[in-house]
Amino acid sequence: MVKVPLENAAADKIRNYRDTYRHNRHVAFLSACMSTSGRIHGDLLRLIFFLSNKQADDYFAALGYQPHRQDFCHHRGVFFQQNRDTIGLACAQAVALRGAPTTARRHVAAPRRPPPLHMAYDDHGRNVSHIHGFA
Repeated sequence: MVKVPLENAAADKIRNYRDTYRHNRHVAFLSACMSTSGRIHGDLLRLIFFLSNKQADDYFAALGYQPHRQDFCHHRGVFFQQNRDTIGLACAQAVALRGAPTTARRHVAAPRRPPPLHMAYDDHGRNVSHIHGFA
């Protein structure tokens, strides 16, 4: 398993941002590194696991149910996979946008406004909106 590129990327990010976060103790820093093939750096993977464990705890607490170990592990695994898939999708979209920014970006059209209402005017500038056939 090739971990070297992810470890190098994480080390570079830590070096680049160390001073910024050292002076601000209210903010934590975690280098979130992924490969384009979907490999996730160990620190980010651990964070996803901890978040998934918390989600499983909260899920069973909301139900008021003390789960068996297998139930808990199953739900934690489901949350873990959902979180990992979400991050993987975001990474894939970012790579697509970075690689081909002009073709990969979605061009969101502005909402279409109805065409302006045109009123018919007679020669004197008055609105001609009478019903034909009636005197």
